[in-house]
Order: sequence, then structure tokens, then C-alpha cells
Amino acid sequence: FGTSHLTSNTCEARLGLAFVSGTLSTMRSVLLVVLAGALLAPVRSVDNGICEYYRGSGDVAPFLFTKPLPNGTRVEVDPVADPSGLCVFPDAACGSEKDGAACCKLRPGFEKTQFAGLKPYDLNLYLGLLVLVVPGLVQKCCARRKEASEDSSEEGRHKAVISCMIYMLFFVAVTVEIWLMITVAVMTQGLLTVPTRNTMLAAQVFLTPVREIFQFIEDVMTVKINATLGAKQTRKVREVLFAGVTGGIFSGIVAALLVTGLCYWPSIVGWLLAPYAGHTVGSSCSLVPHTAEIVDQARPYVLLSAWSWPFVFANMALRGFLIGIGDWWSFGFVLLVEQGIGLFGILKYFSATPTLAVLGWVGFVPPAVAFVLMVLLLIFRPGIWDKYLSSNPVREESTATSDAEGSGDELSEGIVSVSARQASVVRTSSQMAATWRETAKEGLLAMVSDLAVQLPMTVGVYLAGARLGMGAMYQISALQAAFPQYGLAWVRGLTYGFRIIGSQQIGARDAEGFSNFYESVVKYCSLLALVSIVTTLPFPAQISFALAEQACEYASEKACLPIYATVFGGGDYTGATLQGSAFKFFVPSLCAMCFYQVFKAGVYACQDFAFMAKAGCLALVFVFLPSVFLADAFGSAGAILVPMYLPCLALAIAFAVRIKRNIGQMSRGTFPLWGQDGTDSDEGSSESSAEA
Repeated sequence: FGTSHLTSNTCEARLGLAFVSGTLSTMRSVLLVVLAGALLAPVRSVDNGICEYYRGSGDVAPFLFTKPLPNGTRVEVDPVADPSGLCVFPDAACGSEKDGAACCKLRPGFEKTQFAGLKPYDLNLYLGLLVLVVPGLVQKCCARRKEASEDSSEEGRHKAVISCMIYMLFFVAVTVEIWLMITVAVMTQGLLTVPTRNTMLAAQVFLTPVREIFQFIEDVMTVKINATLGAKQTRKVREVLFAGVTGGIFSGIVAALLVTGLCYWPSIVGWLLAPYAGHTVGSSCSLVPHTAEIVDQARPYVLLSAWSWPFVFANMALRGFLIGIGDWWSFGFVLLVEQGIGLFGILKYFSATPTLAVLGWVGFVPPAVAFVLMVLLLIFRPGIWDKYLSSNPVREESTATSDAEGSGDELSEGIVSVSARQASVVRTSSQMAATWRETAKEGLLAMVSDLAVQLPMTVGVYLAGARLGMGAMYQISALQAAFPQYGLAWVRGLTYGFRIIGSQQIGARDAEGFSNFYESVVKYCSLLALVSIVTTLPFPAQISFALAEQACEYASEKACLPIYATVFGGGDYTGATLQGSAFKFFVPSLCAMCFYQVFKAGVYACQDFAFMAKAGCLALVFVFLPSVFLADAFGSAGAILVPMYLPCLALAIAFAVRIKRNIGQMSRGTFPLWGQDGTDSDEGSSESSAEA
């Protein structure tokens, strides 16, 4: 989506207008039916007349509690009224069973809507395909028809076939990556117990800031490589790539050593991985493991995650290089293998043994394999080493018309659509010459922006666990697990394109192409927000109980009922619930995160790192700090979501406005990265003359 910019194409105009009209009409109909389905969703009624299953449940029982019989079958058990007003199921005896939470599960049909019996996620999938994917396919179809009409020769048809094959390979690879992202979120939320899932969340929010700090160079490296290639600075590619790979490995090792030390620091690691352990809610519950047991279970996951960073950091530079030279075959193949291994590990091993140790190995092996594959490709792929990576690389000008590799043609024809005429007029610019010092400085600036987003999430998670307990922390983990399903998956490919294609367009001084891409991104994000609203807001109960199914076991013991109540409410518990106030913040938080990721990619493409740092500092001081104090005063999971994701929304708006401003400067020829009035700086001109 957004890779073909045919502003004057008649075919696209007709199809586009027809599609927009049809889409709006369809979405109005779908919205009415979806809202009706929310009101008529099938539920199971159990008339006990003595207790609540959750806040406002009436006689609707969301979970099915069973106990085993001597013959191996299971039979449903009846609830008993607790003095608090909640239903408790002591006969289920979840704590005494070997299969753990198998004593209860979501009642069949509870999560379905009346809209053709579909689940909310199914509605999101189908509506997303209709509204978000079809426009890109229509646009691509028009582009193919235009190419075929302009070049009907045998060579032209051959190029069109190759271009289509590359596009499909890239599409399949990214699809598998998205599938893996969704599968990991769904399976970890659905198979891990509440304490284990909370511990995983704590480990993630602890590891992510450390990772952001140490990958600051790698964040910039992909953009720098593609900008250098877009500006035809072939001699600089080797320097930038080697700096990215070696710097990534070194910084990854240092970061992993730091995390390893913290993992074996007893007084620190317990609080880092189990911030909820000191809370009094449910402290006498037998289903909650001791802190030492939690740490032993989580330590392998943390260590394997940290020691995958040297490969992950180096892979960022290697992938950026493959995309920059237009080697989409290699990029698609490596991405497909890496994500395929991860998907196989989740489906084969984690589903059979859902532990954090297995999950750690699933995260460690794929990037290690991808690193080895890409190094071998760079060494043995014909032409790549001699052209870009040797000490005396082949001149770009002498090979620009060569089709031996087909890389440049595939890039321009298949994905990027940057014309050869535009690339030929690009002159070298010193602002785009990446050196160690320049890259490190820009990486540090970009890191400030990333930390301005990640630190609020880390503080929010630990605040929920330490101040509100396990149940409130689980509310946050449940909603975060739904992010990939209902929004983040839809922007994964877009962030790839905006960062990489955008940086190449800016490197080639294609202001019009970048402007068209930005407009497409804005439209896409607006439609994504609409899809998310339509497919989530009408179904708070269906989505919430499906996400938090593992918490049902806490209704099997009287001592564990306080934990159950802090998730679903009911009885005399008056605090916030997952399906209540917390869910109201779900869509705003989701949209804020999606918009931030997309527009951050655009600012990366502009290499506007100083602005990113300034905006990040302002968001921390004037957005996060006031909101986190207010959230602490309100004392609910829903309130904590506000300071966690409000900085994302503020930065997304700031980045969108900044990109628009940069586009205006590009059009006027005053964009700082290009030099004043569209001319290169003296340094860039002298460098260009020396190379000539």
C-alpha cells in the first residue's frame, strides 16, 4: 500500500472514486449490523439468584467450571454464594488439578457476536481487509495496467513478471511476520497463567528501555543506508554498513551483559519480574506462586531475550542494506525464514509446553539464523561484495545501467517507483554521509524519543502492579495482548514502507513522491481508527473475557476471589474492571500507538532526529508527568493507561505536523537535509568533485 503514486491516472481515479463510495456505504451497513449484534450477542444464562459472576452479570455466566469424574470425563459444577456477593466454585478445585486452569474456560459462544456468529477479531479482520488492503490492491492493479500499456515488449513483460513475483514474496514475508506477532500475543495471553503473564509483561517493559538505549545506533542505520544509496554514494555504503553491524554486535553484547548481571542480583530481580508480589490483594491465595519460583521461571526468558540482541541489532543494518540495494529476493527470503522459524516454534513447542523458557528460545533462534543467512548472502551473492563492500567498490555510474543483478530495476519497478531520471540528478550531500560520530549523535537523539514513549509504559506497568496488585496489572497485559490483533498488525508493513521507501525518496529528492506517500499514510491511519472503533467498542464483554480467560481459576477459591474481582468486578468490589472503565481506554490507546509508530517512521525518513529528541523531552515533562500523578490519584488500571499512551498520541500529532512542514520545505527547496535552495553544501560539492 502506498508504493504507487499515480495521481493523474484515469483508471485509478475511476476505481478510487467507486471504491470510496462503496466502502463508505458498506461501512455504514456494517456498523449498524455490528451494533445490533452487540446488543443481541448470545449468552448463557444460569439462574442461581444468589450471587454475581461479574459486575452487572445478572444471571449471565461467562465461564464454565467443571470437575473431573473417575471415568475421565468432566461435569459442570454449580456456584456457591460468597459473603462478598460473588459466585465461587469450590468444587472445581483448580489448585489441585494437574492441568491447572483446565477446571474453567470461557463458556462456548460467549465471545461470539450476532453478526454471522463471528468473533470481534474476525469482524476486524474482514473489515480491515476490505477497507485497508483492497485500496492498495486497486492501486497496484492500475499501476500494472499502466506499465503493461507503456511497455508491451518481451523485456517489459519479463520485468513486470519479475516485479510481481518480488512484490508477492515481500507480501508473504511480511504477512508471516504479522501472523507471528498476533500468534505470540494471543497464545501467551491465552496459555500463560495470570502470574506468569504478568511476569512476562514486567520483563518486557524492563527489557525494552535497556534495548532502546543500546540500539540507538541501529535505529538510525537503516535510514542512513537507504539515504546514502538513494543519493548514489556507493563509496559510503561500506562504511555505514560495517559501522552498523559491528556497532550492533558490540552494543548488543554490552546490553546483554548488563541484563545478565541484574538477573542474578537477588534483591533487584524479584522486584523487576514480580512487582505485584508485595501487594496484599490475594496474598493468601494458593494459586499464586512465590516470588522465588516466579524468578526461576522467568530468568531463562530474560537471558535469552537479552542475548538475542547482538543478532537483532546487527540484522537491522543488514536488512536495511538489502532493501537499499533492491535485493528484495534476499530480503524476502531471509524474513520469511526468520518469521517462519518463529511461527513454527510457537505453534509446535510453545503450544505444547507454554513456559517462558520455551518462549525465550523461540525469540532467540530466529534472529541468530537470520544473521548467519544474511552474512552468507553478502559474501557469496554474486556482485554484492565487489560492488558495495570491497575496499574499492565498483563505481555506481559504471553499473547503473547493468541488469545483471536486476536489483535497481526491481526496486524501482516493483516497490519503490522512484524514476531513474530522478535518481540520475541526485548529487552527493555531506549531510547524508554517515560517519560513526554523526550516526551516534543522531542515534542518541532518536533514542530520547523512543524512551519518551517506553518509559511511561514501564512506569505504568510497575505502578499498576505495585499499587493495585495482580488483577489490575493483568488488565493492562490483556489489553496490550489485543493490540496486535486490532491495530498494530495493520501498520506493520506501512512502517516498513514509510521508513525505507520514504528515506530513499528523500535521498533521491523526490518531494512529490514523498508527499503522495504521506497523504496515503494519513488516509490509511484514519480508516484504521474507524475499523478499530467499529469492531471493538460494541463488544467490551466478549473481548475482555476472551482475553482474560486464564483469570477464571481465581473464582474457584474463596481466598483468591479478591484477585478475580480486581479483573472482572462483582459483589461488593467497587474498583475498575477490565470490561468496564479499562476497556474504554482501549481504542484510544491502540490508535495512539499505531499513529506513533507510523509517523515516527516518517520522521526517521526525514532524519529529523533533533526534533524527535525535543518532542520526546517535552512529552515526558508536560504530558506524562502531570498525567501519571493524576492516574495515581484515581488508582485504577484504566486511569493508568492514560499516562502510558498519552505521550504516544502527543508525539504522533507532533510528528505528523512536522512531516507536513518538511514536505513544504522540500517543495520550496529549503529542506535542511538537502542544503539551502536545493543546492548541496560546499563540503558535499567538494566531495562530489573529488569522487568524480
